[in-house]
Amino acid sequence: MPPGCHVAAPHRGIRVILLVFSTALPTGCVSKPRAAEVAQTAAAPSIAGGRSALGDRDVADRPESDHDPRVERSAAARTFWIGGAADKAPFLGYGPHHHVLHVMNAWRDELPGEHHYRGYHELNEIVREVREARMRDSTARVVFIGHSYGGATAMRAARRLEDEGIDVDLLITLDPVWGFPVAPPRRPGRWVNVHQRLDVRDALACVPLLGPPLAGLTCVVTGSTFSDTVATVGRQLGRQAGADVNIEMTQSHGAVSAMLQRALDALPTDADPRSGPTGLDGEQPPR
Repeated sequence: MPPGCHVAAPHRGIRVILLVFSTALPTGCVSKPRAAEVAQTAAAPSIAGGRSALGDRDVADRPESDHDPRVERSAAARTFWIGGAADKAPFLGYGPHHHVLHVMNAWRDELPGEHHYRGYHELNEIVREVREARMRDSTARVVFIGHSYGGATAMRAARRLEDEGIDVDLLITLDPVWGFPVAPPRRPGRWVNVHQRLDVRDALACVPLLGPPLAGLTCVVTGSTFSDTVATVGRQLGRQAGADVNIEMTQSHGAVSAMLQRALDALPTDADPRSGPTGLDGEQPPR
């Protein structure tokens, strides 16, 4: 037998198993968009008046924070934008891509108050900053916007603050992901959870050891986007029983602006952070 022939059959067997498994997936599995369907999600969300939240500026050139000492308000909102894996810091050799930072810069003029860009790994820092902010100003509104692993961190931070007697006024989780079950906050001021529909690939990802890699390979076979594949392997949390509003989306896991638009549109006027005064008074050290 020529060298190398002994590996051909196992490789063919693996491909056949994956092909058979992928063709057996239920119809619901196509709810996660294929790569060709994601191009439209790159556009900035539309806002009142039909213009883009991006305006005519390049979000990549915007800093992580703005400071305008002329703005004065008695209860300025402090919004914490919490990115997922490889967003603010490298993750397994990938990133950082600062995706949530770009979304923050696109939306910050529509959401008045201070803006703070954090990563999912900065749970302790987020809790400390909110605690100190409330000590300085007990009337300050606290808003968490977390994507992917950052969505799970937002839930965990809200729970920890709640245990200290500090409530988060608005919690927005954008397709949260975490490798283990997360204890959600018991009584957030208001919680909107946007999530993808879970299917058999997500169930497969929960199987110990072999589940995550098989789920990832199945996502590749079925044409999932890279972002959706990573989210599936990381274990999407899906619908949250404690949320005031759950929104099932059809966009890619990486469509952060589109998810945020859906979340904000679901809020009543008195809870919508876009309803406040305009201007910026946030301050943030450079990354």
